[in-house]
Amino acid sequence: QRMFWGGGGGLSGPRSSQKPKLCGFGVTFKKSDGKGGMVVKRVKSLGSAATSNALRAGDRVLSIDSTPLEDIADAMHLARLTHGEAGSAAVLKVLRPSGEQEDVVVIRHPAGV
Repeated sequence: QRMFWGGGGGLSGPRSSQKPKLCGFGVTFKKSDGKGGMVVKRVKSLGSAATSNALRAGDRVLSIDSTPLEDIADAMHLARLTHGEAGSAAVLKVLRPSGEQEDVVVIRHPAGV
């Protein structure tokens, strides 16, 4: 799996490369309950997770691109995992409230696109 963070080409000209527009999954997580992973609190209706039907409220995301979501108290660390360049994919290991565990793919895009 790859994370797309963009990158500048040459060094010619002052600041000729622009940072890529980063997109998230369109979800809100609950605070950690110490049981591993992060529980989805809300899925935004036009976000990446909703349009791909990948996540639902109550799902527990155990990992993003093989990085375990254990003891993530730092919002910036979580944002680095959830956000990526528009069109990039993330593989999430998800534990459903039913107990079923599956890998889902979320393709990041700006909300409403």
